[in-house]
Amino acid sequence: PSAASTSSAAPVTLASAASDAPLSKFDAYRRKAMTSEARVNLRSIVDGAMVYSMSEHVGRTGKVRPPQLPPSVALSPAQSACKDGQPVKHPVDAVPWSGPGWAALAFEPRSAFRYQYAWVTDGKTFTARAVGDLDCDGVTSTFEEFGKVTAGEVQRDPSGPRTVRPLE
Repeated sequence: PSAASTSSAAPVTLASAASDAPLSKFDAYRRKAMTSEARVNLRSIVDGAMVYSMSEHVGRTGKVRPPQLPPSVALSPAQSACKDGQPVKHPVDAVPWSGPGWAALAFEPRSAFRYQYAWVTDGKTFTARAVGDLDCDGVTSTFEEFGKVTAGEVQRDPSGPRTVRPLE
């Protein structure tokens, strides 16, 4: 009998062996290039918040409100860019970008995209977030930009964007 027929260990499939293997230099480069989408779009979201906060907002009584941040927006779209375990891109119309938060941020991707985006604020601080699963293995990468309103101005966190597992 062969060793395979007498072994009680779970079989190693090509797919499971490939998922445990380190990324090739080409795949690492390709995924790193894909992350530029998240970085560019997060900058656009924060830039939109800066413009919004500098714009004059009038309340119901006609009084000018102090500078403020746009309302929070949940992770959009709700699903990752994976279909049947394979990476795909979200079409631009996958999200109603005209909703109050996205419209206030003047944010809408210009072409099909791989990440989900969120804007979270308590009115004084904010987090712009991009979440993606570039290889559709269920492990996500996260990119975040933080900031706050100080003396009526939106300020990015000087430490810069934070990333968690950027090549996932």
